[in-house]
Amino acid sequence: MQKALTVVMGLGLSAYAANGVIPGWFVSGGGRADYVATKDTSVKKSGTSSARFTTQGKTDKYGTLMQAFNPQRYAGKRVRLSAWVKTQGATGRVDLWSRVQAANSPGDGPGIAGSLTRLPETSDWKRYEHVFDVSADGVSLQYGVGLQGPGTLWLDNVKLEVVDKNTPLSDGSPTEPVNLDFED
Repeated sequence: MQKALTVVMGLGLSAYAANGVIPGWFVSGGGRADYVATKDTSVKKSGTSSARFTTQGKTDKYGTLMQAFNPQRYAGKRVRLSAWVKTQGATGRVDLWSRVQAANSPGDGPGIAGSLTRLPETSDWKRYEHVFDVSADGVSLQYGVGLQGPGTLWLDNVKLEVVDKNTPLSDGSPTEPVNLDFED
């Protein structure tokens, strides 16, 4: 069973109409009108349902199924975002992304921290993770999956957790200064 997600946009915030079926998630991006998110009870990694994100007809614009919230609870901490994703028939960009936005960060881009993982055009369920630091300057923690062009993806078992500062960052950045005396 699949039901369409209804999103009401206004004042830079999103709210769900009474019949919204994926609470906390919304569709965004320049091509948001070309995509639909549904709760899928037939294709799932575990549990009773997953999120299905797909195009409505032909498009070459980017759309994303995402969450955004105030990161104050995570400020100054290192976090791991993990998610199970399955893809089918994607012909353009398909990705899992995460970012911390500052007050002056552009609406599209990496923000002040985060990661981007390009996903295969077609794949079975696979777990992906991003590890990044949440700056005290962050005003919004955002993450989601996106498509540019035809295709479908499923998202399940998303988890955001605080991890030890020694956990390596996804971008490969060192967690401590390295070779400060240039002797190595």
